[in-house]
Amino acid sequence: MKIFVDTNVYLDLIANRPEFVEGARLLCMAASFDDLELWISTQSVTDADYILRGPGVRDQARRAMASSLRLFRLCGTHALDCEKALTDGWPDVEDCLIAHSAKRIGADAIVTRDIKGFERSSIPAYSPTQLMELLRTEHGLEYESISW
Repeated sequence: MKIFVDTNVYLDLIANRPEFVEGARLLCMAASFDDLELWISTQSVTDADYILRGPGVRDQARRAMASSLRLFRLCGTHALDCEKALTDGWPDVEDCLIAHSAKRIGADAIVTRDIKGFERSSIPAYSPTQLMELLRTEHGLEYESISW
């Protein structure tokens, strides 16, 4: 299953956000068993670097991002994606860019904590918890998280 991961879920993993990191870790666990193919936008990497730029945080975040590239495939943003995102009338250009990128790579789903932001997407959007439940019920796959 090819999954496009929204920036907010990627940041949960990289920043180790206590209230959200478990779902992101379970996605990585599934990917490590080749049950999921995880994709992120190259823009998610630059956004994470910008957001996590505080003293003593940036170096740790960059190490985590570099390490994450063993599990995440990168999708660059194309000019046509940007044009569509600026003219499609979505409230959030970034969400529209993610949806267009997901469609371009043939993603089966988008994983996000902002389901509402993807209501106009032709690719279904799930929270990490919802996707893990889908894997369990439809594919018999269940994972336990490990500390990183």
